[in-house]
Amino acid sequence: MIVLWAVVLVVVVIVWALISHFIVAIMYRRRCLAREAFRTSVSLITTYPGEITLYCLFWIALTVGTAVASCVVILSTCCIALLPYLGSVIMLPISVVLRSFGLRFIRQFGPDYDVWTANVEPSSSGPPVPPPLPA
Repeated sequence: MIVLWAVVLVVVVIVWALISHFIVAIMYRRRCLAREAFRTSVSLITTYPGEITLYCLFWIALTVGTAVASCVVILSTCCIALLPYLGSVIMLPISVVLRSFGLRFIRQFGPDYDVWTANVEPSSSGPPVPPPLPA
């Protein structure tokens, strides 16, 4: 029973992490609320199960690699990287790469998911977007 509970917990954590990686990009790109982004994220996952599975496996490998690299950095700096502010600054490149990996992955599903596209149009169901400031 404990093993089953652990497996269910790991699956729930992976699914929630996966959905949360995509929700932020969808909310930004479409200028929509979290509920609509959640639905879009879940439909994206069910539409492309093979690609998403490979993304999850590579993401797990990156996480393991990050843990190993973090241990090496902590030990090579004589535990200075464990200090809250200094550790964040030292590990910032790793955090940025891991976070941008999901954004680079999701853009392959079309221009609706590309956060680096300049022409962002607001969604009709989202909150109103204020007009740009005059230059």
